[in-house]
Amino acid sequence: MICVSIAHPELEGALALMEKASLWADLYEIRLDALKKPVIEPFLASSPKPLLFTFRAFEEGGRRAVPLSERLS
Repeated sequence: MICVSIAHPELEGALALMEKASLWADLYEIRLDALKKPVIEPFLASSPKPLLFTFRAFEEGGRRAVPLSERLS
């Protein structure tokens, strides 16, 4: 099983990466910490494959420092 990690600052770019990787991916990890405005719904509507959403802390390799309370919401 191949999981492709999608990390792009813009939603349109992330969706384009997801489509580009569709030939190889069995599922996608959507890196919400990479998005300027983290959203889930557009990915749910666009992917026929399973999705894994992550919002990594900066100290765990996340793209930006965001308080835990905001990451959980």
